[in-house]
Amino acid sequence: MNGQFLASVILILAGLFLLAASAFLLTKGKKQKPGYVLLAMGVLLACASIVLILTLDTGGSGKAKAQPYSRSPGDIERVIVDQADSLHNLGGRKLFHKEIRDANIAGELYKRLTELPLMPTEIIYCPYDNGVTYTFDFLDAAGHHVHTVKMNATGCRQVYIDDGAARWMVDPKADDTSAYVLQVLGLKEDQFTGFSYLPKNR
Repeated sequence: MNGQFLASVILILAGLFLLAASAFLLTKGKKQKPGYVLLAMGVLLACASIVLILTLDTGGSGKAKAQPYSRSPGDIERVIVDQADSLHNLGGRKLFHKEIRDANIAGELYKRLTELPLMPTEIIYCPYDNGVTYTFDFLDAAGHHVHTVKMNATGCRQVYIDDGAARWMVDPKADDTSAYVLQVLGLKEDQFTGFSYLPKNR
């Protein structure tokens, strides 16, 4: 039996006993101080028992009762990564595909991508963009879609989370995230960008 429930039952019984005793003393015809003291103690015990019962109903056992937000990294169990090349297929090679089933890695990856700095609003000049992109499809335990992240591998390396505002990985503040993406994918820089697959000039 739950300890708090047992304690509340004992407090209720004790409170009823004190209330009965105070009623007995107060009905003797004379106002006796012990009767008022017992009455006050009974009321206090009754209030304490009510607080304990309310604590039980709201999850006083210490376990969180609230469900996590349905679109949080905590729901992510795995991520599927696919590469695309909208300009050319880099010599017809097989495009990169990887599935990461470690929920901790997938959740950390999503968290880092959401913390990337937003693209500047002023005019900027991006490096050469060869058209290589990546799609990160984050899934929950049931295989349902949770988030989609689209990333440009070159240029300003824009990152779009659920088609939201553009973030970027060229910013020096994003260096750690860029390194983490390469680590998770198991790719070197030139493999990630696709430049290692371009035909060499002779």
